[in-house]
Amino acid sequence: MSANDFYNVEQTLQQLGIDEGLLKGLIKAGKLQMLKSGEVLQFRADQVEQLRNEMGQGEPAGITLDDTTADQADEPENDPIEVVLDAPAESTQSKIRSFGEGAITGSQGQVDTSTLKRAVSKGASATRCRTFHSKLTDASVAYMNNQVNEWVDSDPDIEIKFASSTIGTFEGKHSEQHLIVTVFY
Repeated sequence: MSANDFYNVEQTLQQLGIDEGLLKGLIKAGKLQMLKSGEVLQFRADQVEQLRNEMGQGEPAGITLDDTTADQADEPENDPIEVVLDAPAESTQSKIRSFGEGAITGSQGQVDTSTLKRAVSKGASATRCRTFHSKLTDASVAYMNNQVNEWVDSDPDIEIKFASSTIGTFEGKHSEQHLIVTVFY
């Protein structure tokens, strides 16, 4: 079996020789990770094989039924199971930065300057810039004005040095002319 092979739920139950109640216990204990591929629930074959080898030496480590009474053993377990939609990713941090919500140009005018190297300085020279854009309609320009005002009011350290504006095309679902304003502070 290679690391890319998978078992469905029925195959996993057969390989391990257990019932669904114990399978749920193994999932809750973190011994098995359930992956979802479309509508099919799957388990990595190498995890199932490793767990089967452990079970050959008795009950799997960390799973005991000692606290279950005879009455409780007959009742089906109704606790939800956590489903892992994708295989666990490596713990490397991506160098890709997103635009939009959560990025440095965050939504609703929020800017995170904590990661920037130079501090905002009072004086003649600008050390930062922020760009705003809107469609060329009255409502859109009024909304952009509100965003600029809220952004300036949100941080007392912002001192606008100068601003520039231009009209340009923004590519998206439709190519439209936009007013682009860059504020240097």
